[in-house]
Amino acid sequence: MLETERLIIRQFTQEDLPQLIEIRTDPRVSKFLGGERMQNPEALKTRLDFYIRCYKTHGFGMCAMEWKET
Repeated sequence: MLETERLIIRQFTQEDLPQLIEIRTDPRVSKFLGGERMQNPEALKTRLDFYIRCYKTHGFGMCAMEWKET
């Protein structure tokens, strides 16, 4: 985990799935990430599993970021 003045940057967990779905199924976001077809809940569950597996296998991978104030 890393911290900045305003952010916490950490590994993804399975508990992040609802927020990942909420953010990435928003049409304003999904159009920049492969379109709505790639942003359905099943595809996002597979993607989250991949993010978690990368950390276990390689020791690094995609990170979740949280605003400290919220």
